[in-house]
Amino acid sequence: MQLSLWAILLLLVKVLLLQTRCVFAELVVEMSRRDCNASLFLIYEKLMAALLSDYKSLTTIIGDERAENAIIQAKQCSNNAKHIRSSYKLYTVDTFYKMVEIDRANPTFGFNFHPYPHWEAFHCEGNESVIVEMVLPSIAFRNPIARVVLLMRGIARYDMMRVFRVAWFRHRMLNLLILSRVDDRTLLVCLFNPYLTPPDVLDHRNLFCCRLSHVDDVASCSKAMSRYIKQRVKNLHLYPLKIAITDVELMSKAVHFPNGSIKRYKYLDGEIVEIMRERMNFTIEYIQLNYQESVGFISANGTPGGTLDMLERNTIDLAANSRSIMRQPMRNLQYVHFLCPIRLVFVAPFNYFSDRYKVVFFHTFSLQMYLVNFALTLILPFLLMGLARRHPSAVLYSKEAFRTLAILFASSVALPRDYRARLVLMGLMFYSIVAYSSWQGATIIRLNQDEEQLRNIRTLEELAETDLHLKAIISFGNAIRTKVWNGSDVRGRIAARIRVEEEPSGKSLIPQVADFRNVSVPIIQYFTEVVKSLYFDPARKQSKVHIIPQPLLEFLTAMAAPKNSPLFPTFRRLTMDCLENGIVNHQLAQIRTKGMLLQIAQIRNKTMRMEPPTRTVNLFNMRIVFHVYLGMNGVAIVVFLGELILHRYQVRRRRALRRMRRRKRAAQQQSIGWLYNY
Repeated sequence: MQLSLWAILLLLVKVLLLQTRCVFAELVVEMSRRDCNASLFLIYEKLMAALLSDYKSLTTIIGDERAENAIIQAKQCSNNAKHIRSSYKLYTVDTFYKMVEIDRANPTFGFNFHPYPHWEAFHCEGNESVIVEMVLPSIAFRNPIARVVLLMRGIARYDMMRVFRVAWFRHRMLNLLILSRVDDRTLLVCLFNPYLTPPDVLDHRNLFCCRLSHVDDVASCSKAMSRYIKQRVKNLHLYPLKIAITDVELMSKAVHFPNGSIKRYKYLDGEIVEIMRERMNFTIEYIQLNYQESVGFISANGTPGGTLDMLERNTIDLAANSRSIMRQPMRNLQYVHFLCPIRLVFVAPFNYFSDRYKVVFFHTFSLQMYLVNFALTLILPFLLMGLARRHPSAVLYSKEAFRTLAILFASSVALPRDYRARLVLMGLMFYSIVAYSSWQGATIIRLNQDEEQLRNIRTLEELAETDLHLKAIISFGNAIRTKVWNGSDVRGRIAARIRVEEEPSGKSLIPQVADFRNVSVPIIQYFTEVVKSLYFDPARKQSKVHIIPQPLLEFLTAMAAPKNSPLFPTFRRLTMDCLENGIVNHQLAQIRTKGMLLQIAQIRNKTMRMEPPTRTVNLFNMRIVFHVYLGMNGVAIVVFLGELILHRYQVRRRRALRRMRRRKRAAQQQSIGWLYNY
């Protein structure tokens, strides 16, 4: 029975060797009889079952094909095969190292949007030099977060510390265990926690070891190791983490100590970071950047910049400011968890269409009413003449037509004596009252139309038809360029026109919109109120910029961490808790509230009347009508004064004529009396 088990194991090893990607010499394992019931092998078997039973993929790397190889000797006792249910691969160190070097030489290898598999484990055997120089670099390139079990014979704790130091400081590998055979009956297993000491120190305080001399010791040791591993990434014991963030208005606001140092960041990203700090018990070393660098970007030559470059080089623990979730040409980028959707809207100059005016009087309803009135004026006189039973004539038609027209325009006229004609004209009067009231209502509505909506760019279609220069910062440009646009769609035409500027933030481009009025730039929709308040015209009591409400692009945002970060699962879990408990929605509501408060603060002089409420009115093309109106008033005044002068002249003339008549009459009476005297 023992020989049959050995034969099955040898066949399994040969089959697994044929499944590897590289062609290498078939391992020749010299079979030697081992005592599978020995205490050391039973401890090893139970420990491996406890450590590797939950992993779906197991890769075993052996130092050579010698018969005394520890893993090969253990595999001869195949009892633990039924406990470790996973896909199994077997390599020698040289073969695995060569395979990894081939992948490392491929410049496009590893540009994977998905995280490293957490269900993969490596089981390795070798001496210290082989482990440090070949095994650890290879595993770190393939999957640095995988569980790695190193079997090293007779290694002391000091040498273990050197291996752990290399694994942590060079490769950021935390999920590492070292097994060492102390003697034929004792096995030593050790883990480490780098967060128990300062970042540049790793000593015996960071070790956790179990001495296993009996099979019964494995259960208690495995439970203790599980607690240690879970607590390792939950409580960092005030370990300093490097977090990149920026003092973006509304999204993250820095709170400073009296000495000028940063205490914390408020609002969306900063609030979540503060929750992480409290729950995980770490201290923060803030790396202050501008907005462009804090969210990161990909330059024109394809190299990452800002926090994306820091994540790729593993120099920060978390990039806090939210960035768009998209595929990037990077190996070490991993988005924590989406926070909120972001919409990009365009900022355009206020009243860009200054030549537009609103049609108030001669609108559609007005023209329809006048046409109906004109038709009634021409047709209704025939009915009135028929009801009057009089001989039709041009004079009678003209009389009835002007009577109808006067009633339609609410003028007083004499009604005919015939009651039937009076009933017709009474119906016409009722129609004129209703029609004139409707015309007044339509005119008032048009007078009250918002001129901002009339003279501002309201849609992306209108923006595409303008001659404005469309510009965007690199981070927004990356999000726009990565989307596949339809060339016939208005968004596709706008995206093709956008020129990417190497500016630190959109705040450096908006002055071109407000002052020069020849540029339009996209901003995050949450920033609209604060942008309108920052670029405010105190003379007009209005903002210099206008926000086009129709979004160009919508995408999800998230914080980012290195893909090989052992803290990534904890970051992700806390972020999900923040989402589920409504913290993100609460912070977004505060952002909107603060934006409105800034708007109120800008116009408080107008609302509280601390200054005279002055406002410049631009009449545009109505200026001609206004000048004609003033001219007509002037002419009316001149005519009125002329009429007064003429009236006074006529009064004086009449008085003079009366006096002359009286004198003539008096003279005539005197002459008649003289004749009678003689």
